Amino acid sequence: MAKKDVIDAGEEFDRIDGERGASRLGEQRKPTPQGAKLFLVVVIAAVLGAGGFVTWKAMGIMENADAGESEAVEPQIALNKAGADWQPKPIIPEPEPEPSNEADAAAAAVVAASTPAPVQGTAPEQRPEGPTPEELIRMRRLAPNLNTNTNGNQQSQAQAQPGTSPSSGSGSGPLADNLQPVRLSGARAGVLKNRDMLITQGSMLDCQLETKIVSTVPGMTTCYTTRDIYSTNGRVVLLDRGSKVVGQYQGGMTQGQARIFVLWTRVETPTGVIINLDSPGTGPLGEGGLGGWVDTHFWERFKGAIMLSMIGDIGNFLSNKASQGNADNQITFRETSDAGQDMASIALENSINIPPTLYKNQGERLQIFVARDLDFSGVYSLERN
Repeated sequence: MAKKDVIDAGEEFDRIDGERGASRLGEQRKPTPQGAKLFLVVVIAAVLGAGGFVTWKAMGIMENADAGESEAVEPQIALNKAGADWQPKPIIPEPEPEPSNEADAAAAAVVAASTPAPVQGTAPEQRPEGPTPEELIRMRRLAPNLNTNTNGNQQSQAQAQPGTSPSSGSGSGPLADNLQPVRLSGARAGVLKNRDMLITQGSMLDCQLETKIVSTVPGMTTCYTTRDIYSTNGRVVLLDRGSKVVGQYQGGMTQGQARIFVLWTRVETPTGVIINLDSPGTGPLGEGGLGGWVDTHFWERFKGAIMLSMIGDIGNFLSNKASQGNADNQITFRETSDAGQDMASIALENSINIPPTLYKNQGERLQIFVARDLDFSGVYSLERN
C-alpha cells in the first residue's frame, strides 16, 4: 500500500478479516468471437432470399388461375353465340288412325264426349293432334278390336322412354333368386311373469305306462306320473304324483321301423285340475318315440311261398326217381310244376307286405317332453302364512 492512499476507518472496521474485497474491473468486457459478424450477415441474406422466393411463387400461381378463367369464359361465349340461331325441328304429328269398325267409331265418340269443352273468355289450350296416351288406353278398354297400329305406336313410345326396357327390372331365374338376401326377423328378449305357476317348454315328465300298447291298430293309452312336478323355479308343486296322462298312438308301422309315435294330449291331477298337454312321448333317455318288442311276422310272410316251393321240389324229385327206374317210360309233370311256381308267387305277393307289430307292456317307464309352456295361474294362487 502506498503512503498517499487514504484509508477509511469505518470501511476497515466493517471488513472481515481475510476478505479481499470487490474486484474492480473498470471498463473491461468479453471479447467478440471471430466470424460472428459474418455468420449474422449470411443468416439475414438467407431469410430475405426465402421470402422473395415464396412471394414469386405465389404471384405465379395467381397468374395461372386468371389465365385459366379467361380461357374457360371464351369457349362458353363462343358456344352461346353459335347456338343463338338454332331453332328446334317442328314435330309432325302422325295421322290419326281411322276407325276400322263400328266399335272403334263408338269408342272415339265416347272419348270426344268425355273431353271437356273450353271455357269462354279463356284461350284454348294448344295440344298436339291425335289422341293422348290416356285416350288411347280408354279407347282400348272400350273397344278391344282397335287397329294394331295403335298398339304399335304405344310400344314404340314405351321403348323410346328411358328406363322402361325389360332388362331394367329385377328379373327372374336361378341367379336372381340367389342374389335375393335372406330377411331374418329379429328376436326380442322377454321375462316370464309368474315363474311359480309355470312349467316351461322342454321340461320332462316321468310317467309309468298303465295300458299295453299294440301297434296293429290305432288306439289310446294312459300313464301316471311317478313323482311331483315342480314349477320352473322349483318352488311350487304344480302336478302331483299320480297325475293321469291320456295319450293316443297311430298304428301301421313300416318295415324297418322299430319305434312308435305317441301323443300325450291331457293331464289330470288327483285334485281335479286338468290341462291340455299336447306333447310327444319319448324313451327313458329322451329319444323320440317309444320302443318295444317288434314282431316282424317272418313266418306269416314267407310260410306259404316256402311250403309251395317245397311241394314243387318234392314232386320233381319223385318224378325223376320214377324215371330212373324205367328208362323207356319217362314221366314229366311240367304243367304241375309251372302251376306250383305261379301259386308260390301269388302267395308271396299277398303276404310279403304284412307290417311289423310293436308291443310295449304295461308298467314300463317313459318320458313326456313338454312342448309348450303350461300356465297354472288360473287355478292356483300363493298365500303367506
